[in-house]
Amino acid sequence: HARHEIGEAMFIRGLIGSAIVGVIAIHGGMLPRLGNFMSGMLGLRTLSDVGGALFFQNGLARVPFADAGSITQINPLIVTAGAALFFGEKVGWRRWSATIVGLLGVLLIIRPGGSTFQWASLLLLGATLCSASRDLLTRSIPGGVPARLLGGSSIIGTTFGLTCDHAHHIHRRPALLSLHLLAVPHVIFVVAGVFYAQVIASCS
Repeated sequence: HARHEIGEAMFIRGLIGSAIVGVIAIHGGMLPRLGNFMSGMLGLRTLSDVGGALFFQNGLARVPFADAGSITQINPLIVTAGAALFFGEKVGWRRWSATIVGLLGVLLIIRPGGSTFQWASLLLLGATLCSASRDLLTRSIPGGVPARLLGGSSIIGTTFGLTCDHAHHIHRRPALLSLHLLAVPHVIFVVAGVFYAQVIASCS
């Protein structure tokens, strides 16, 4: 039964994801028009996704999984506040109350200044802020940009960033069985990424 360091797994996932995205781009005829879709907002969105993945991966290795999950669950609350502040969307008092209560709940988990405070929790907060920024930036990207490009840029960017972050672990050729085990979840990850980008982009 083969086991892999995180860097090796990310490197393999990056290759698989890049190949899948490349096939989608070629099949959809996007390559000749790729330059028309490039923009600063798309670059910032990709950087936000990369930052979120790096913060989350490093924070998850140092913080209990239950706490990590609770901290990152405030992402929708931050998006709600950001939509009101940056896009002028109307947010009722109930949503503002839920946002405030959610943030207070995270403070109870992190316990800043307490004896059980973990600095690694700030990595997870950084990951959540990056993810929320990605969602808000998606709203600022022109509607003509295909969701496949949004999802593909995020997938390639995050896998490349994680591979570089753990490059010192990449030192051996994976077994064929390991490739199969890594390929299946990454195909699901690619499809989910494209659908998620489509949903966020359409909520305007």
